[in-house]
Amino acid sequence: PNNELTYIANNAISIDGASGEFYITDGNVAGYSWHSAHTELSQELFAHYEQTTEQIDFDNDYEHRIGYLSHIPHKGNRVLANIPFGIDKDGNVATLHFEDEFFGTFICGASRSGKTTLLHTIINGLLCHHPDDVELWLIDFKKVEFAQYIEHHPPHVRYILLENSPEIVFDIVDELTKKLELRKDVFKNNGWTKLADVPPTRSMPVVVILIDEFSEMSGILAASEDYREKFRLLFSEGASFGFRFILSCQAFSEGTRGLAEFAKMQIQQRIVMKSVRSEIKGTLDIGQLSTDDQLMIENLKPHYAIQRMPLDTRGNQLKKVHVL
Repeated sequence: PNNELTYIANNAISIDGASGEFYITDGNVAGYSWHSAHTELSQELFAHYEQTTEQIDFDNDYEHRIGYLSHIPHKGNRVLANIPFGIDKDGNVATLHFEDEFFGTFICGASRSGKTTLLHTIINGLLCHHPDDVELWLIDFKKVEFAQYIEHHPPHVRYILLENSPEIVFDIVDELTKKLELRKDVFKNNGWTKLADVPPTRSMPVVVILIDEFSEMSGILAASEDYREKFRLLFSEGASFGFRFILSCQAFSEGTRGLAEFAKMQIQQRIVMKSVRSEIKGTLDIGQLSTDDQLMIENLKPHYAIQRMPLDTRGNQLKKVHVL
């Protein structure tokens, strides 16, 4: 180390600064001043950039980016995959899947974060892509967001629940349990073990249960061991028989207190919108965050959603999309 310091002292060039200019002092003094650049870029340069650069479409208008009649769905397609829901940082359409381990989805976000817009976008995508093969159960404990489906009633909607009394919650769990038991009998009689075994010609829609402000229902379930167990069975057994759950509320910790730990573990697909950092981390079940991911969370705006992805080479694991 001493030899290196001596070498640096003998060979270094001293640079002094004064009055905004730099001077190299090494026996002789040489002056340096900043180059004076143009204050504005020419229009020719802008035009050249626009002509030679590929324009990325970040528009999140559903009709423009997806189109309501962009394809012709075929009856019997019960695989709820590639449902468009947003635009990513590269201008590509981001999609959601509700199959296999993703039969349970949780959406977390503070008030006015855009959760309801995301739910409507998902509903729209399900109806456009699977018009003959989905049955919707819409449960809205705010009593507002799903009310529009009463007036403009799609034939796919089986139930619209706009109440939050324990009796109504217990009734809806009982109705879902009855439907599950009926499907079990049908599957057993036909030798089917999963929804994929059902012939395309047989009427057997996927049952999609969307619950907004799930914390209200969760609190009611938490007070009843019997119905909490029934709801756990719906989660653990329903996936094979075509049941899909999409739960939404402002906080994962509060929203899932009525679920048994086993049911919580089965909610593999989690999406967060603008909220406090602790809720975002808790919902996504992540520990350490990369610098990029931390900035993404801290600067998240309403109507943007974050998904957890596999780690990349830089240690990032979050993906942000602008909801359609």
